[in-house]
Amino acid sequence: MKRNLSALVAAGAVVFGVAVAGVASGAETSISVDYVAAEPVSEQCVGQDAISMDLDQDDDSLSYAFTLANDLCNPIAAKAAIYAIPDSWLLPWPQTLVSVEEFTLSAAGTTTVTFAKGCDPQQFDVLTGATPQVINSGLDHGPLLVAPTGPGGAYGSAIQYRPPAGSCTDNTTSTSSTTTSTTTTSEVPVTVSPETTVPSSVDPAGDVNDPATQPAATVGGISATQGAAALSVAG
Repeated sequence: MKRNLSALVAAGAVVFGVAVAGVASGAETSISVDYVAAEPVSEQCVGQDAISMDLDQDDDSLSYAFTLANDLCNPIAAKAAIYAIPDSWLLPWPQTLVSVEEFTLSAAGTTTVTFAKGCDPQQFDVLTGATPQVINSGLDHGPLLVAPTGPGGAYGSAIQYRPPAGSCTDNTTSTSSTTTSTTTTSEVPVTVSPETTVPSSVDPAGDVNDPATQPAATVGGISATQGAAALSVAG
C-alpha cells in the first residue's frame, strides 16, 4: 500500500497520527537519507515555505520526500528522529528518543528520508531544532520541517506507527531427518570332508542316493548329515 500526500511548510509544531501498513517479521528500525539533485527552475532563491513533501509507505518502510524547485536562500539543518511511544492512540506520551539522523537541505532537488518499520510502536519525525531524549508533547522538540495543513490534508512530517497484530511473529523452520537401516548377511562356511575308507557294512556298489554313501559334512564345525535333497544340522 502506498499513499502520496503533498504539503507546503507552515508554522507550528502540531503532531498528527495516522495508522500505517504492516511490517515484515524481524525487520530492524533504521533511518536513511538520500538526495537527488535537480536543475533549479530559476535563479531566484527560496525560503523554507517553498519545500513540498510527499509521503510514501509500504509494508516495510515509510518515506518522506522533500522537494525544492530552487535553491534555498539559507540552508536548513534538519533531523530525522524515531521516538518510541506507548501503544495508545489516545495518550501516546511520554515518548523516548530511539535514533536520530542529521542532514541539510540547501540546493534544488529531492531529499528522501526513509524509516524502516519495526515491531514496536514508534513515531517518525522530520524536524529542525532540538530532539530531547524524552518528550511529553509535540511541543517539547523542535518544529516539524513540514507542519500539517489541517484536517483532511497532509499530516506533516510526523507519523505514528503501530504494527498490526501478528505482524511480528517469528518464523519457525522444522528439519526432518531420515534414518537408513542396513542389514548385513554373513555366510557360514560349510566344509565337506570325504571319507577315506568305506565302512565294511556298506556295499561300495550300493545306491549312490543312499545317505550312507554320502560324505560326512560339518557346518561351522558342527556335524551334519547331507542327503540327496536336503542338508540338516545335527545338534
